[in-house]
Amino acid sequence: MAEFVRRSTGIQSSRLRLYPEQFLRIPLLRPPLQEQTAILKAISEATAELERASRIAQREITLVRAYRTRLVSDVVTGKLDVREAANASRPSPPRSSLSKRTDAMPDL
Repeated sequence: MAEFVRRSTGIQSSRLRLYPEQFLRIPLLRPPLQEQTAILKAISEATAELERASRIAQREITLVRAYRTRLVSDVVTGKLDVREAANASRPSPPRSSLSKRTDAMPDL
């Protein structure tokens, strides 16, 4: 952080400006190439299962979207009649306990 402040210009510390040519001259510490390769390999191994799960989930999302598109198309074009299924899935209204028992109200 001190290197950024040292290379910045401005009249106040809250108004410092770091120009690209100065920014690019700031030395960057990095590990040797062999260590970078080892780090990359460790990260790849640690995230391999997540990458696999992500690919599977994306594939399933694609398949469900295609199924939905096909289903809508079939309903719109009349290849699939959903009226019967809609009626079957609609629950019947609950019966009142009074309608079940005719002797609940005495005759007057």
